[in-house]
Amino acid sequence: MRLVIDSFGVFLGKKGERFVVRDASGRRDEVNATDVEEIRLVNPGVSLSVSAIRLALRHGVLIVYGRRDGWPAGFTVPAVLTGTIKARREQYRAYHDFRGVELAKSFAKGKTFNQAALLRVLAKNRKKSSPEMAIKLYEKADKILECCHAIELVKGDTVEQVRESIINKEAEAARIYWSAISYILPKEFRFKGRVTRGAEDPFNVLLNYGYKAVLFTEVWKSVFYAGLDPYAGYLHTDRSGRPSFVLDLMEEFRQEAVDRVLLGLVNRGQLRADSILGSDGRLEKNVSMFVFKALNEKMDEYVITGGGRLGFRDLITLQARNISRYLLGDLPLYTPYIIR
Repeated sequence: MRLVIDSFGVFLGKKGERFVVRDASGRRDEVNATDVEEIRLVNPGVSLSVSAIRLALRHGVLIVYGRRDGWPAGFTVPAVLTGTIKARREQYRAYHDFRGVELAKSFAKGKTFNQAALLRVLAKNRKKSSPEMAIKLYEKADKILECCHAIELVKGDTVEQVRESIINKEAEAARIYWSAISYILPKEFRFKGRVTRGAEDPFNVLLNYGYKAVLFTEVWKSVFYAGLDPYAGYLHTDRSGRPSFVLDLMEEFRQEAVDRVLLGLVNRGQLRADSILGSDGRLEKNVSMFVFKALNEKMDEYVITGGGRLGFRDLITLQARNISRYLLGDLPLYTPYIIR
């Protein structure tokens, strides 16, 4: 389970092998440490004891210090790295050889293919109710697949030789994808395209929150425990403080883990455009908690992969470990996650 604490004045302590949560009124709950996978502290007015932190570290419970916009302010993790240091050394070396090229292409191909796959799912669901819309979505999906194929054909010996070409094709696919998404969103969402920083329309704010609050944390955790460096990426450029490698691996999961969930919530009327943002332009607290719960429920679902049925969180962990195995030479090829 995920222990989310978002109220001011809450204290997190321990009693034996249990976490103790006491709110400002004095009411308390106890949870066995073995039942907790993650503790998320959202409100800055929460306090916790050193003994609770030690209990979390002993049981491998990740403590996430969240913020209102979704970005984690930080993590508390064990001092002992579980993966081998050899993986990190090879991760750095791969930036200058064919492995970095293949990984950069794989992340971009996974993302673009999944964009096309999701559009095809959305088109299939609209064949009877809106045949003209379905045709448009299929056409957009085909154009994205052309970009995916173009990425596969990019040639070069190092990441720096191929990155610009890959990013250009990925950006072209993204423009097509988000233009298609604008067709199926209710008009009151005023969605005209993807905006990351400074987003003011409700759907972009939802997307930004979803990527940051849930998917980023899951991928960061998997990368860290696989013994890899979260900051040494291939597709995303190096920048001080930028977790480029986490952003790389996130690419192949965005459509299934976030986009699909949010589109479902919006198109089913569970999220209305006029009730998502507060007067400060940020997500209303009840909306962020509702979205957080929905995205975590998705993470708890099982997906079908080439190896069979796997929980989505376990899938992310597996992909991070497969990258490590590929870098160490134990796996001949890294294959991104593809929506089936």
